[in-house]
Amino acid sequence: VKLLGAVFAVGNYHTEFSQAFSEFKRRSVDKDPDVRKALINVMQALVDKRGEMGKILMEDEWNYMGGSREAPLLKLVIDIDEGVRKEAVAAVLSACLNNAESVPHSILECVAERVMDKKPAVRKQTMEGLSRLWQKYCAPSDAARLPQSIADRFGSIPSRVLRLHGHDNATRQLVMSCVEDICLSPLNDARTGAEVALHFYSSLDLGARENLAALLKLRSRFCEIFVKFCELREQESADMEVDDGSKNEHVFIQKLSQFF
Repeated sequence: VKLLGAVFAVGNYHTEFSQAFSEFKRRSVDKDPDVRKALINVMQALVDKRGEMGKILMEDEWNYMGGSREAPLLKLVIDIDEGVRKEAVAAVLSACLNNAESVPHSILECVAERVMDKKPAVRKQTMEGLSRLWQKYCAPSDAARLPQSIADRFGSIPSRVLRLHGHDNATRQLVMSCVEDICLSPLNDARTGAEVALHFYSSLDLGARENLAALLKLRSRFCEIFVKFCELREQESADMEVDDGSKNEHVFIQKLSQFF
């Protein structure tokens, strides 16, 4: 796989040696997940070096022994193995971060669906990668001035990230991290944080806006309970019965624990 990848990185060898190129792509169904992962790394390197390879490896169907096959990287995004899916998602998003034009819209849509993957590691890889795409291509510019091609490809990312509001606490925490630490952190000083936040909010669909409101309300409630707990701790023991104070603290600790 690595040897053929080096060959196909130059000239038109992928067309001149079409049979070898077909066998190369067929490693996307190799029984060994390590081979499939190696293929992903080589394909990403090919796309990074030669942008035109993106369509060939990520979108175009191809024929093998009379049958039509999916593009190899597209197939690996939905691979049965968790580690392979994670590597494929990372490769597509990294290639897109390097050169948006090299990655077809169809595979971006497929990758975006991995925010609902059953495995937390794949969800995390997808959410963080998508957030970085929005940070790079959308956050630096006013929404009204974004090229339509950019808006079509990346404009729905905030809504996709906030889709996971209803999952477990760890996932909700990851959602807020993606929003606060990536999407709302511009890569340059061209826009203020408030401008980026308004742009982010305006791009959300109705369901995502409701999820964001619920997350912010949750954080607000946590702060409220934590402040009350701190105030309670600061009260002098002479102001309350020891048993009552212990009971109150226990109630607050129980409430606080629900937010972790």
